[in-house]
Amino acid sequence: MTASKCQACGGDLATTDAFCGGCGATIVAAQATSAPLPSINDPSQSSPAPAVDTATPIPVAATSVPPTIPAPPARIPAGFWNRLVAWLIDFAILTTIGLLYTLLSGADLYAAAFAAVSILSIIYRPLMWRYRSGQTIGQQAMKIRALKDDGTNLSIGRGVWRVLATWITGFIPIVGRLNVLTMLWNHERRCWFDRWSDTRVDAIEDPRIVGFFTRN
Repeated sequence: MTASKCQACGGDLATTDAFCGGCGATIVAAQATSAPLPSINDPSQSSPAPAVDTATPIPVAATSVPPTIPAPPARIPAGFWNRLVAWLIDFAILTTIGLLYTLLSGADLYAAAFAAVSILSIIYRPLMWRYRSGQTIGQQAMKIRALKDDGTNLSIGRGVWRVLATWITGFIPIVGRLNVLTMLWNHERRCWFDRWSDTRVDAIEDPRIVGFFTRN
């Protein structure tokens, strides 16, 4: 049975022939040089596709998440008793300094003490509010501080105006008492001089932790 042609002489070759009967060429060498290339359309001759490992997850590029901006802390208005005790502590400090000055200077006791306390108050409080994060010594003890209504620290000028507003309301009969009592029934716990000077007094910590002086 004829299988192919000899590449050297063109003679017929049988499938069992090892040499060409016409030219004597080796059939294996001739067929090796003329072996047809595998067809890409023949599925029997195509190499199998590589196996895909479906168990291994395909990595996905991580998307960047914008950082979460924390919300500003909620305002906690200072209670009536906290503010009163803080004022008494500061008043005791200023009065002690004023009395010492009066005794050393030999001036009239009450007049000199009053003048000294007034001068010290209008200097001491604004400086402490400006450079001590809104806290006098008494306010530090009671964990409260004075701020502008927008939450920023008081300037020297606003601190002086706050002290003057306190004096104005305090010197008017009846008005001074009403001024202090107004903070008991408004949710912001602000007196009239707080509103006039656009300031407020906040508790630094939760009022339930500060102590029994805070009115919830």
